[in-house]
This record gives sequence, C-alpha cells and structure tokens, in this order.
Amino acid sequence: MYFAIAWKNLKLSEKELSLIWKILFKEWRIFFFNTNDFEKCKYLSWFVKIWEVISIDNFVNIEKKLLWSNMYLKPYHKEKFNFKRYKQIDLLKSDLEIKNKGIEAIFFKSIKDSVWIVKIYQNIDFYETIDFSKPVRSMWIWMMPAKLTHLMINLATWLNYWKTIYDPFSGLWTTLMMANYLWNNTIWSDLNITPTKQNCKWFMSITYFKRNYKCFMFKQDVTNKINQKIADLSDLIVTEWYLWPRIWKFLNQKEAEFLEKEIQNIYIQWINNLLKLKKLKKIVITFPVYKLKNWNIFFFNSTYEKISQITKFELIDEIYIRPNQKVWRQIWIFYK
Repeated sequence: MYFAIAWKNLKLSEKELSLIWKILFKEWRIFFFNTNDFEKCKYLSWFVKIWEVISIDNFVNIEKKLLWSNMYLKPYHKEKFNFKRYKQIDLLKSDLEIKNKGIEAIFFKSIKDSVWIVKIYQNIDFYETIDFSKPVRSMWIWMMPAKLTHLMINLATWLNYWKTIYDPFSGLWTTLMMANYLWNNTIWSDLNITPTKQNCKWFMSITYFKRNYKCFMFKQDVTNKINQKIADLSDLIVTEWYLWPRIWKFLNQKEAEFLEKEIQNIYIQWINNLLKLKKLKKIVITFPVYKLKNWNIFFFNSTYEKISQITKFELIDEIYIRPNQKVWRQIWIFYK
C-alpha cells in the first residue's frame, strides 16, 4: 500500500490520483491507494510526498545515513534500526539534507510492524525553473503556473504520454515545456509568436528538458479555420487563454458580466472550430473566476449554458487560487 500527502486544493489532488489508481480511503491531506505501476507516481503533480509501506524487517536491512522520524521513535530504536541520528520535519515540507542523503520515514505508534518510507518528493526546483527562469516573462499576458500546467496535462492524458498536445494560446511556452518534459509531441500557435520563440530557444538549451519529440509552430487566429496540419496531428488540447489584465483590480458585477460577454463569443466560435477536428479527443483549459468588490465570486455561468448546448464538459469544482490575485482559475474539460 502507498499513501500520498496532497498539496493544497484537495479536490484537484483527488481528481489526479483517481485517474488511474483506486483511492482506498483518505484522512486529513493523506490519500491511501494501491498501484501495480508505481513508476507513474513520479509524474503526479499535486502531491508533496508519496510514501510506501514496508515491513520493519525490510527497513532494518536498508542502508541509512540519515533518518527522519516522528516523536514515537524511542532511544533503543537507534541501535535496532542502525542509524546514527535523526531529526524531525513537518510532513508537508521537504528537508534538503534528508532528500539528498538519507531516508524519510514515519513510525506509527498504532502500527507496530510497518514503516512508511518516502519514495517520491515533489520536484519544486523543476517548477520554479520553468516559472522564474524563462528569459521572457510578463504579468500583463499572465503566466500559466508550471505546476498547474502539469496537472492539466495529466488530466488530459491520464498519465499515458507520447500524445500530440496542441496549445493554441502558446504565450510564454509554459505548457509546451511541460508537455515535452512529460514525453509528448507538441504543436503550438498564437497571434504573437515572438515571446514563444524566445522561450523555446532557452528551453532547448537546458539539458534535462531535452527529449526526442516533434514540435510544430504556426501563427494562428483561433477564430479562423484551423490549419490542416494542426487538425491532422492534434490528439489533445491543453491551454489557457487570456484571463484579462485585472490582476490588481477588483471588478464589480457589471464589469465582470461585460468581460464575460466579450470573451464568450470568441470561446464559442473557437470550440465549434475544434469540434471539427477528427483526431481530437479532449480539451483541458482554464476559465477565469473573478473575485468581486463585494467579495462575491463571479463564475462564467452564461458561458457554461451556451457551451453545454454544443458539447459535453466537466468542471473541476475546486478553483485554483494564487495569493493576492483578483482573478482565479477554474479547470474545464471538454469531451468530443
């Protein structure tokens, strides 16, 4: 048995984990599950740590340079478990020394014959490289968080990679970087492809991003007829459109309704175009959610109703929130 400690947004964690593994039960921020393909766990995005349950006998035989444990560890365990020292760490945090040199484990007082060993840590450095090291970054055109992009790709692929992912609003190339890292071919387009090209050049120079994959670039207005090559190759779409430049301002109800109407027509026309693609199976996209001046939350309810008339879709209930931002994100999944 395994268990995973979820990051914030528990519903997003549960949705991702349940794609291919059966969740046995959950408690607090911990999800317990079984899997016959543990290797795939390292591609999960929404979990801080993933642990495996092993027997005390197996744990005794593991070579240990450093150990983290909880308060239930007693002095005589030092000799029994053959380690020099240990220290305590918050379950939701990672200790660099332990991560690089030792073993992180939990000994539960109520479970005497088992030890819980960390097998996978969330790759925070990787996400930060994508988010903050790109040569072109802009708050004006927003920045799709790498971690959120990773989750959306997993929701699109069910962790079955080697697909061709199309991002029609490629922007700063975040989605394509993550799609490539996860062993997918990519197609990208935008009205302004300059920032995408600049970040692409940087991306290709970083060793651990390099993969044997195909990448195609187009300049495309999404309201026009879709390029035939895009139509022929695209398996999945993972993207985020322009959420609107309202990061520092609270909207009132009328402003929010106006923005929805302005965005809505483009979305409807674009989705209608995409539904004509024969190979396309799924679209995973974020829609804006506005926090209003009166502290109410504005969802795109009118858009929901219109889109429901042309295709089936799923909304992820829990919205993605970043501190101090007035515009949040909600993930939509369209099925053809």
